[in-house]
Amino acid sequence: MKTAAIILAAGKPTDTRAPRPLIHIGGKSMLMHEIDMFKAVPVNEIAVVVGYRDSIVRTHIENCGVTIASNRNYNETEMLDSVLLGAEKLKVRADRLLVLPADTPLVSEKTCGALLDGEAFCQGYAKAFQLVMQNFGFRCLFV
Repeated sequence: MKTAAIILAAGKPTDTRAPRPLIHIGGKSMLMHEIDMFKAVPVNEIAVVVGYRDSIVRTHIENCGVTIASNRNYNETEMLDSVLLGAEKLKVRADRLLVLPADTPLVSEKTCGALLDGEAFCQGYAKAFQLVMQNFGFRCLFV
């Protein structure tokens, strides 16, 4: 079963001018923690959706082997819009999709593995699951 991951890194922070995903924790950026974690799960493809100060974020991840999607309207759109943009960019025809905001770097490989093993769905995201399933044909797991 193929699994893809989308990291949502498009939003503009309210408390800093720097892109939040590039803030360092333990010697590397939050975004790099997440990319490394998804590679360890492992997933077949990782897409990162950028928006706010996208050139800085793109430069930071350009050699990481991830697919980059752009949400140019990040100030006017919702998180689900970024999920859909990321899903459109995926090259892998995945059966399952893990979605993680870029400013939550402490999610572990073990947590993602448990989600995939149990395919635990959060009912609060029922509309998002339905939209992704209808448009792209795979189940979506929000981490």
